[in-house]
Amino acid sequence: MTCSPLPSLRGVNLRSLLRSALAPRVSFLALTLACLLPAASRAEMDVISVAEYGATGNGTTDDSLAIQNAINDAVTFRKSVFLPGGTYLINTRINLGSTTLTGEGTTVEGGTQRSLLKAGTAGMTMLLCGSKSQVRNIGLQGANLANIGVKLSGVRISLSDIEVYRCRKTSYLLPSTQNSTLTNCYSAYSVTAFTLANGARNNNFYNCTSNNMVQYYNEAAMGVPYADTRLLYFVIDTADPDYGTSVTQNGNDRNNWFGGIHERAPTAIVFKNLSGYTDNEAVNTQFYGVEFSTSQILDTTGSSSPGVLLLDSCSVGWSNEVAFGAGTTGFVNFQGCGYFTGGNSLDNRGITQASNYPARFVIDTDSVFKVSSYRGGSLITNTTARSVTINGGNATVGARFSPISHGNIANEEASRRVGRPIGFNALLTYTVTEIIGSNPVLFILELDQTPNRRTIATATAPGTYSVPVRIGQHVGDTFNVIVSANNNTSCTVKGVSLRAVGYP
Repeated sequence: MTCSPLPSLRGVNLRSLLRSALAPRVSFLALTLACLLPAASRAEMDVISVAEYGATGNGTTDDSLAIQNAINDAVTFRKSVFLPGGTYLINTRINLGSTTLTGEGTTVEGGTQRSLLKAGTAGMTMLLCGSKSQVRNIGLQGANLANIGVKLSGVRISLSDIEVYRCRKTSYLLPSTQNSTLTNCYSAYSVTAFTLANGARNNNFYNCTSNNMVQYYNEAAMGVPYADTRLLYFVIDTADPDYGTSVTQNGNDRNNWFGGIHERAPTAIVFKNLSGYTDNEAVNTQFYGVEFSTSQILDTTGSSSPGVLLLDSCSVGWSNEVAFGAGTTGFVNFQGCGYFTGGNSLDNRGITQASNYPARFVIDTDSVFKVSSYRGGSLITNTTARSVTINGGNATVGARFSPISHGNIANEEASRRVGRPIGFNALLTYTVTEIIGSNPVLFILELDQTPNRRTIATATAPGTYSVPVRIGQHVGDTFNVIVSANNNTSCTVKGVSLRAVGYP
């Protein structure tokens, strides 16, 4: 059948037309009418506006039923839903199913309010997204009433250009959610910005940001003190109906965050296991180019096995009054040249005062082959051959290797504090390919506090050796490893490779 152009048919109820087209007795007539519509009008048939179903957007009338009816028809007829500019009060949860919801903009506070859903019932979830659904360009105002702004339930869900404000539990909830993408999604003044629960995995967050300034947080209405708020929450809890009753394989697995700013909250990242889960709670949690600015970066006090947290090329700033993190589990791996501010009076920012988060590599000559003379004498170094010639005849004269000042260690080289009240363990691995002169060569651990120096290893023949060491028994301790000529006037050590790996 060939469609001929006709003038625009304004006032035609496209929804009714589509319903009629499904009835056998009028199917041919409906198809004919649809074909006679101009191309622009036929394109409009792919989109259902909530206004056609009676949604007012005036901010006072309950638009829940009208919006839900529009969505239900969109699912049935495989259409998408359009939310015109306005404030749509909802008293019951909107179930999006697997369709697409698109608005005209996302400004929720401090500007022109456009396509906005506003919560009208305490404790509600505002929007439930099913597998393969999409949401674009809308705002959700929890109004200090809603528990959850957007809940993602399923796989391959896409959110973009969304703003969520003032939710009493979390702005965005991903319970066991998989392979979903959030782009340009923002949260403010909620108890938690982003929650990944019971094994949410393979989810990507691009330029997703959060903010929770205390002066705008309504503690009385929320029922949660500001001190208990956090920006990113990784939780295992099978007793919470919002999270589900089971945990997917490997817990919170492979959650990648690319970009974004997370700031102004007591704690940035929290890991918690409330169900006695015995497998890995999280695997390969990664942050790339993310800026954190909070009072405390990390808290794993309620966690047993959060795995390794990778911060790659991130900017980290926190309060001078508190440690980098709290808890005794987990492992922070700094990569790239991160930018660190705050906490200058504390110990090493990768080896924290109140937790066990040692930098993975404390000394790594494979990354930085930088050596200085110690206690007189002179050195000749060849970084290509990794050789050091030590000229000096005293056992304390040698080549000093210090913690690297970039990569996996957070502190400046000039302020390489590693001490905590309990110290930390490390495994010092060293490789020597040839020794000319003194034999054995001494490896000495140098600390600020008594005992200042102690020989921890010797090398009598070429090979690779490992020795456990204990570092930082004293607060503010600094450390170096010294390769000594051991009273020989000259000694050359070739193939020098040092690596001190910290572990809990």
